[in-house]
Order: sequence, then structure tokens, then C-alpha cells
Amino acid sequence: MSGRDEAAEPIWDRNLDEEAVKRLPPADRGRRAIASLTRKVELLERWAKDGVPEDAQVRGDRAKLRRWKDAGLGLWAWADPQIDAKDGRNAALMERFRVAVEAIAARGKGRRNVQRELAAKDILIAALEKQNIELVDRVRRLQVQVAALQARA
Repeated sequence: MSGRDEAAEPIWDRNLDEEAVKRLPPADRGRRAIASLTRKVELLERWAKDGVPEDAQVRGDRAKLRRWKDAGLGLWAWADPQIDAKDGRNAALMERFRVAVEAIAARGKGRRNVQRELAAKDILIAALEKQNIELVDRVRRLQVQVAALQARA
């Protein structure tokens, strides 16, 4: 949803400063908050499925979710905690939020475990390469000793 054309958006769905938001009619402030909550949840669900971009930060609690703002994505902050109350009007959206955050956390843990496993394997590979070099060198020295013994005999 980046590259938004603000001129085509309703006034409540534009990048407004806090004072301009306060001047909106209550119904428009509500629409703004619900639209933003919906977009945030959909984005988190996408990240849960496809992975979190490197430069992104997951807002895993309600207060951070409420403050999250990204004009390019049409994500607006809101002040009313009733918008994101777990058992409020938007309980279904908040359940989707909870599931998406848990999926992202599980995905992140899996990625860290894989990275740890890969790092451990890299250490093991380096140790085996060193051991191979030492064994090849030992075989070479033994061959030299055998050749010297054969020359004396």
C-alpha cells in the first residue's frame, strides 16, 4: 500500500498532525483508527506468512500497536485504548493481531535456531578441515620416513 495518493484519500485517512486529528469529527476519528488497525493487522499477518523485512519492527503489544505510525503505509496512531481492547468492538481484529504476533515470534525463534545450528555446523566444518589438513600432513611425513627407511635398506 505504499505510494499512497493522499489527494485521492478521504481527509481522515491522510497524514495529519495530532491537532488536525483532534479537529476531525468523532466518526472520522473512529474510521481512521479502525482503518489503521485493520491495515496494521493485515501487515502483521503478511509478515507472519512471508517473514518480517530486515528494516521492520514488530509492534507486539497493544500500546506499541496504538503508537505505530507509517504514513507511507497508511498506518496511523490513535489514543483511545478501546479501539484495540481485547474484548471490545474490534475483538476479532485483536485476536488476529495476537495470532499474527505469535506466528511472527515463532517464526523468529525458528530462524534464530537455524542460524545457531548453521553457526555450530560452520565451527564443526572448520574443525574437520583442520583435522584433515593435519592428517594429510601426518601421512606425508610418514611417507617421507618410509622412503628414508627403504633407502637405507
